[in-house]
Amino acid sequence: MGDFTLQDPDLESVAGKVMGAERLSKADALTLFRTDDLLGLGSLANFANREKNGDRVFFASNQHINPTNVCILRKTCTFCSFARTPKEEGAYTRTLEEVWEEAETARGSGIREFHIVGGLHPKLRLSYYIDLIEGLKERHTGVHVKALTAVEIAHLARIEKTSSVEVLMRLKDAGLNTMPGGGAEVFSSAVRVTLAERKLAAEEWIRIHREAHSLGIRTNCTMLYGHVESLEDRVEHLDLLRTLQDETGGFLTYIPLAYHPDNNELGKELGRQGTATTGYEDLKNIAVGRLFLDNVHHIKTHWPMVTPLLSQIALEFGCDDLEGTVIYERVYHEAGAVTPMRMTYDEILRFIRGAGKQPEERDSLYNTIRSFEPGSGTAKGVSKHGSEKTRERLGRIAYVNCYPVYAAIDRGIVRCPADLVTGSPAELNDLLAAGELDVSVISAVEYSRNSHLYYLLPELAISCDGPVRSVMLFSKIPLERLDGATILVSQSSRTSVLLLELLCAEHWGVEVKLVEARAEASDLDSLAMLPHDGVLVIGDAALLLGRRPVYEYGYDLGSEWKKWTGLPFVFAVWAARRDSSAESVKKIHAALLESRDWGMANLDQLAAAAAEVTGMRQAECSEYLAGINYDLSYAHIEGLTYFFRRLADRGIVKNGTLSFISAA
Repeated sequence: MGDFTLQDPDLESVAGKVMGAERLSKADALTLFRTDDLLGLGSLANFANREKNGDRVFFASNQHINPTNVCILRKTCTFCSFARTPKEEGAYTRTLEEVWEEAETARGSGIREFHIVGGLHPKLRLSYYIDLIEGLKERHTGVHVKALTAVEIAHLARIEKTSSVEVLMRLKDAGLNTMPGGGAEVFSSAVRVTLAERKLAAEEWIRIHREAHSLGIRTNCTMLYGHVESLEDRVEHLDLLRTLQDETGGFLTYIPLAYHPDNNELGKELGRQGTATTGYEDLKNIAVGRLFLDNVHHIKTHWPMVTPLLSQIALEFGCDDLEGTVIYERVYHEAGAVTPMRMTYDEILRFIRGAGKQPEERDSLYNTIRSFEPGSGTAKGVSKHGSEKTRERLGRIAYVNCYPVYAAIDRGIVRCPADLVTGSPAELNDLLAAGELDVSVISAVEYSRNSHLYYLLPELAISCDGPVRSVMLFSKIPLERLDGATILVSQSSRTSVLLLELLCAEHWGVEVKLVEARAEASDLDSLAMLPHDGVLVIGDAALLLGRRPVYEYGYDLGSEWKKWTGLPFVFAVWAARRDSSAESVKKIHAALLESRDWGMANLDQLAAAAAEVTGMRQAECSEYLAGINYDLSYAHIEGLTYFFRRLADRGIVKNGTLSFISAA
């Protein structure tokens, strides 16, 4: 029928309704769930999605924050792997300062939304969440706060002995913008008895979202599938969502959530440990949601639950929204999700473009901030801040080891002919590759991988010729026993991770398991909750952890490289995009060199500032900064060339030479 190739004749009547923009019945939804013609179902959903959104696929730059995992429903929500009792191993509750510190990792990285959910803590009052949101809004002006499920709202209303409307009003006054859709699970009362006997009833979830919509608080809606629900339960759930949307129009997007069975009671009872939903079911739930929820404009695939690759395929099954950068997702990883804790900006663009779609960075209300051509790394029409670009953009890292290069610019001593954008090394790598920066300090490996996009700024790098102190492997066991050990690594510096891999394989002769985890300064306390034998830490976090008696052994990767090769090591370089204005790049380069020269002449002043940040003595900071080289001399180029050649031999980079270096 039409452009559809349908193997299941039962889909033909549904296809007629889809092409005629006629609303599907609950019986139609059951037909869709029951069909084995997955490709036929997908083609119908793809048609419906294109009618609404064309080839656009939306994504957001967001950060997930979970203030506490302590929950009064720990014993009754049998499907949950995240919750803990107050004294249970792994239980945590963040202070406000700790939450703000975690959020601080987003500064300068383009994060536009904080997504905040957690457990139902018996003692955290409404004032805690009001102060939390107000503190975030004060520190991150313009960042959207999406916080607290309907279940959490009802819990706070009970604690405060007030109405859920009052709770919503006070949170909105504090700066709450929208709400997530969690806690809906499946609305069937029989299913909820099995999954979460004491959790918010379906009618209450609907009521609280209706109240939020009436206050102008837009929300998401969800369904948790793949456990004990029937197909009829799914359809009834979707029908309740569609009915409320008809009434209020307050839902922004629908997100089908795949049940993960590891580390929870329900998974054990069902004998499902080590399994998850199938890709077949994941795609079917996306497609049916798109077709039945005709009044919800957006359908999101949640890649932390179903893997990025399956989410990419879902873009042809009715999905128009890819969950964003996320940054350290905890809830589903506790339940056995093996997906990454985050996805970089550049990776999101690559996944969307790889599906032949047009990436569109959005804000939390689905207003387009930046539009990308399907095969392009550059944005159309608007800059990072949503307006026409008027100046070049220069990336900077806030780590102490960058103080000598940026200090004079930060202090206004040297005028910078560009807008500064602050981020971690990995974030700046991604922003430069995506065309969101014109010039930036980036990891050495990132330059090698994308040398066709960049040219190198001469005379400027971050390197060492021996100890560096800010790139450290901390370990519970000595080097000779590291074989088979689990090492936590942060992707905030890809060069340091690859250096560690080389040292393990070719210098120390050990085989280790590298597991990605966040290891910024604000994450050091949480590392203890993760099973590991050692951790690779860089930047200020390495300086801070080096002062704590947590790990018995510490290995400076700069020293280890020097022992192995006898050469200096270059961690980072400054690069400019080849499509940037050459004249502007020259001015930025000159400003950086002038600022660096001022910084090197005033290391004592910078060491005093570093001491305040790290808690180290000023003399220690002076010694640390003096041990870093900010030039790109012949000896450093020789060390960098050798590093690239070793990586090229292992197939990690294509080019093992520096023949592509050219002057700005």
